[in-house]
Amino acid sequence: MSQNNFMAKKKLKIQFKRHDIKAPPKDSINDLVNLYKAAEDESNFIDSEKRFFHEETDPLKKIIEKKRAHKKKALWVGLLTTLLILAGTAFAGFLYFSGHRTFNSETLKLSIIGPEKAKLGETIEYQIKYVNSGTVSLEEAKMNLQLPHGFILEKSDPAIVNRQINLNTLTINSTGYVTLSGHYMDNLEHEQKLTTTLYFVPSNFSSEFTDETSFNTLLELPQMDFSLNYPASITLGQKFNLNIESQNNSPIQFENTKVEVTYPAGYEFLSSNPKINDENNVWPIAKMMPNSKEKEIQIAGSFKADLTFENEAERERPFKIQVLALGVNDQYYVLSEKEIVIKISDQPLQAYLIVNGSTDNKNVSLGKILTYSLVIKNTGDNDFENLLAKVIIKSAPVDLVDWEKIVDNNFGQIESDETGKVIVWTGADIPKLETLEAKKDVTINFSIPLKSLNQLKTVNAEDLSDTKIESISEIYINPGAETSPLPVKSNPLTLSLNSNINLETKALYYYTDGTPLGMGPFPPEVDQTTQLHVFWDLSNDLHEMKDIKIESTLPKYITLVGTPNVTIGQFNFDEESNTLKWEIATLPKTIKEAGCNFVVEFTPTDKQQGKFLQLTGNTTLTAKDALTNDTIVKTKNILTTALEQDEFVTGEGLIK
Repeated sequence: MSQNNFMAKKKLKIQFKRHDIKAPPKDSINDLVNLYKAAEDESNFIDSEKRFFHEETDPLKKIIEKKRAHKKKALWVGLLTTLLILAGTAFAGFLYFSGHRTFNSETLKLSIIGPEKAKLGETIEYQIKYVNSGTVSLEEAKMNLQLPHGFILEKSDPAIVNRQINLNTLTINSTGYVTLSGHYMDNLEHEQKLTTTLYFVPSNFSSEFTDETSFNTLLELPQMDFSLNYPASITLGQKFNLNIESQNNSPIQFENTKVEVTYPAGYEFLSSNPKINDENNVWPIAKMMPNSKEKEIQIAGSFKADLTFENEAERERPFKIQVLALGVNDQYYVLSEKEIVIKISDQPLQAYLIVNGSTDNKNVSLGKILTYSLVIKNTGDNDFENLLAKVIIKSAPVDLVDWEKIVDNNFGQIESDETGKVIVWTGADIPKLETLEAKKDVTINFSIPLKSLNQLKTVNAEDLSDTKIESISEIYINPGAETSPLPVKSNPLTLSLNSNINLETKALYYYTDGTPLGMGPFPPEVDQTTQLHVFWDLSNDLHEMKDIKIESTLPKYITLVGTPNVTIGQFNFDEESNTLKWEIATLPKTIKEAGCNFVVEFTPTDKQQGKFLQLTGNTTLTAKDALTNDTIVKTKNILTTALEQDEFVTGEGLIK
């Protein structure tokens, strides 16, 4: 390499270093351009020299490109940094918003309180409770109600408009109630489900939330019964009567009710009392009052004379008797029903047995009297001679009948056999049994009392609880004759024993050991306040009892003091009506006794001087026997300041 070339290259190298190290002059860009052009003129160098030159001068190009890339990179970095800052701000805002704008659905509690069981026609109440225990108010609140299928709404507080109640705003830590009262009238099989849905918007949200709850109630028939009289058997074409007396044994008043009878095939309706207009099987009743009997309905009819029977079962014809009430959708629903069977016989001699005014099965109580009537009818055209009548009475596993006190003016003979006791009458006792003329009848009456609980105190309680009394009559034609036909049998009757639930009431000033219970003067004095203790004592041995209610009233001048004490159940006092009520849902037969006591006080006036003061009105016990399904009603007389049950008070109690 020549010296000139070497010096030129060295010069270039020195200038490159100066440019790279020191700050460029004002026209440094032009110098760099010129320098780049001078470098390109060395392209005729050998490859190694070109490579060397290129390697030394290429960084200039790279510097320019790096500057441009740096600017682009700075731009992108700035843009990315800005986006990151915005995103971070947004995320921080989201976190802040999330921490200060939340709603926990568990802070709203919606519940329904109501009866698990309800009788048809009974007024009941549902209470819907809503609680906002959260930290935000709930706005635009409204409650949607889906009433049970058979529920007839009587009152709502607040009022329902189009199945909805506007609640407006539920403030923080607030509680509210919606009360629905009404009654059911529906088929027992229908599901009765009250569903309530609450719609609301939390104050820190713009969207709507909901909460829902429901409550089911099981329907039961009210306490109703029939007293029925009808023949056990009749002949074709024979006119007979079916007597129906409906009984409302419940404390409920029913309106728009009717008695409806469904007749069997082949039956012909002839007449009735009371008369009916269009239909021959419906008797309307405008109102059925509580604990009352309706007027007896007497239906006359017969079976067609041309009826034929393929088998013995076709001779039995069922009648269905129903009490119905108007309910939802203008339909009638069953309150009570019973089915009886009358047998069509070829035998013109007929018999039917009546106990306590009914040919139907009944429930009875210990110590009561059973009044029997045996009716024997000759519906044929010929006389019957030499008749023998039997009434068979079987009481098992315990004989409840006090046979020593039977009253029978016809002096039938009492016999014993494997089925029980039998009372037998012949023509020697009753002349009409010697010859019963065509189209005539004879009635045999007698009565027998049931033993008291005191007479049965040594008997096992379980045996006593399961005891039933079964009765049937048999009429023999020419008994003992070789060709004597089979006896004519009456309708069978089964009497079930009700539990022996009982109520005793008393007012005391002194306890049984002579310790004073009351306060103030006794005998009471004018313008002086006296306090007395009232006791309600309940006893029961045989069966479980349900729906027990004991009620009484206080006169206006008597005040209830303090809280009554009960061993079971609940006590309520209605200040408006001065009504006392002790209620027990279920009393197992293992609980033999239950009690309630309370304190009353009074201040006699001048007008009451020299008189006994009434402390309570009549006290009524109503209870349902869980085994027999019978409703037992017992009433005790008023209590007065005479304090008849207080052994330490003698001839006192008049106001001084």
